[in-house]
Amino acid sequence: MPAASSTGATAAKGKVYIIKDTSGAITPSGNPTTIATSGGNIDGQSSILITTNYGFVNVYCDGTNYFITSSTIGMNMMNWSTYNGTAATLQPGNGLITSSSSAITLTLPISCPVGAVLGFENAGTGLVTLAQNASQTIRFGNQTTTAGTGGSIAATSQGDFLKIVCSASPNSYIVVGSQGNFTVV
Repeated sequence: MPAASSTGATAAKGKVYIIKDTSGAITPSGNPTTIATSGGNIDGQSSILITTNYGFVNVYCDGTNYFITSSTIGMNMMNWSTYNGTAATLQPGNGLITSSSSAITLTLPISCPVGAVLGFENAGTGLVTLAQNASQTIRFGNQTTTAGTGGSIAATSQGDFLKIVCSASPNSYIVVGSQGNFTVV
């Protein structure tokens, strides 16, 4: 987007910009759309991310900075799909509804844009373990998993549900929604 303080034919002041993902290919590949300006901030940030398929953001320019007026950002939107395998890597903006009768290991992505949401529902009889990569941790209420590949969160019953968000701290995730009882290692 142009600098917020631009003048003349490119003047941004008073304009509203609508930025939308029309490809629907953001989250399956884990590649969010980065929105930045050549001058000024967007709601106090140098850049923002669209992390969900077909997500959007509307911004208004006051001549100095840009301000979000509406968006899918922060709505914790997720694309859900069913999964019947026994091992998969979760992707930002996506949730898996597991249906396997065997134990399932879901692994956090190696990298994840801040604010992106991911999760699972343990719909099958096979219990889900959420595994981590090197240096990663997950905060679940007042508990934090062991850092790295030794840490995990495991479902204890069919129907357990977990929704987590990528934190601003590198390699850190935070549980923002859950149903059921989980074992935190």
